[in-house]
Amino acid sequence: MCYHNRMFNDINLDIASSKLSEGPYSCVIASRGRIVMSSEKRGVAPLVDYIMNFKSDSDSSLADKVIGKAAALLCVKAGFKNIFTRVVSTPAKDILGSYGIDCIYLEEVPFIKNRAGTGLCPMEHLSRGVDSPDEMYEKVLGWLKSEKLL
Repeated sequence: MCYHNRMFNDINLDIASSKLSEGPYSCVIASRGRIVMSSEKRGVAPLVDYIMNFKSDSDSSLADKVIGKAAALLCVKAGFKNIFTRVVSTPAKDILGSYGIDCIYLEEVPFIKNRAGTGLCPMEHLSRGVDSPDEMYEKVLGWLKSEKLL
C-alpha cells in the first residue's frame, strides 16, 4: 500500500529518511538498523549501484527524493521492503502497490518531469511499455552506458 504523509513504523525507513533529510543525499538505503548506502548521484544511478554492488535484502528500506516508474521497477528488482519518497508518480505508486512494497510519500504527480520542467524525464520515456523489473534494469544499464554515466 502507498500512504500519503503517514508516519514511519519501520526502524530502517526511519533511519534512511532521517539521513536523507540531513544532507545533500538523493538516496539512502538502510537495513538491519544501519545505513547500507547513501548517494548524492542523480536519477536512478544510485539504485543501479545498489543492485550491482549489494545483495538483495528483504529487510532493506529506501528513502529517495523522487520515485518514477523506472525507479519503482528498480526498487522491485532490488527487493526493498518499503520506501519513503518526497515525490512519487502515479504509475510508480501503482507498481509498488502491486508488488506489496509499502511506500510513504509527500506528493503524488502524474509523471516525473525532466530537470527543465518541460516534459517527461528520460527515465519516464525509457520506461514506456516496460512492466518487467529485469527488462527495466537492462534498459537503464544500456542508457547509463550510452550516456557514459556508468
